[in-house]
Amino acid sequence: MIEYSVNPLWYDGLYKDVHSPCSAARSFSMVHKDNTKAAVLLIHGYAGYPGELVSPAKELFEAGFDVFVPRLPGMGTSGKDFSASRAGDWLSLVEKASADLFGRYDSLSIVAHSMGCLLAVLASASYPYSKAVLASPAFNLKAKVPRILLKGMLKAKKDSPLPWKADPSYKLLYENAPCDDEFLGREYWSHLYPGPFLDMLDLQQKVMEGISDYRIPSLVLYGTCDELVTILDEDFPPSMRFSLIEGGSHYLYYDKNRQSYAKAVSESVGFLSEG
Repeated sequence: MIEYSVNPLWYDGLYKDVHSPCSAARSFSMVHKDNTKAAVLLIHGYAGYPGELVSPAKELFEAGFDVFVPRLPGMGTSGKDFSASRAGDWLSLVEKASADLFGRYDSLSIVAHSMGCLLAVLASASYPYSKAVLASPAFNLKAKVPRILLKGMLKAKKDSPLPWKADPSYKLLYENAPCDDEFLGREYWSHLYPGPFLDMLDLQQKVMEGISDYRIPSLVLYGTCDELVTILDEDFPPSMRFSLIEGGSHYLYYDKNRQSYAKAVSESVGFLSEG
């Protein structure tokens, strides 16, 4: 049912990874045999990987959508690839995928997680998605890292270690999970890479500067126990419908709180399926 590939033309002209993706980070798609008129593009977040989105992808496929889950350049391969990739690569991937899918389907919606939500909002200026689900959007980070510090680290070509250890209470859902958890933790989550982080902050700034013009009908999901992002006290456009997932963490689509995980997935599929 899952094919571990997407259109390779989506990556033309983008950063070319030196290392191969780990199994969890493989792009994948799920396409019905009969012609389907509606598709969903799913976008993972910063230092994330497609395997995080297996559960909503499967449920959307069962609901009748063709689904496509590409890997963002620089992610899921190595820390060196991550440092060498840039926001322009990530956004261009979303735009190239959207252009291709809009040419093949009558309707295209997008589901995004964390930083992927920033990419989805920016891409929507050129690609009018039918609907969007923005899960744990990185509109506002709880941890504030001074730009001057990040720029100094970048100039010195240094990254900073971060505390990380595997948490087996998260139920990872990709094939053969959790086989890649330690690898991803070692390469990505135990480091603060200044270049990519600065790029994420730039994406965040661009999104918030233009958020009042956002018109895509959207479901915005926040977990009440999210330790990484928080809801901004700002006026968001009426096109956004907010839903708080009680007890949910930042990782709603495979949350260790199984009720929160189930609610996030069911609300996402229900929103995209309703007329």
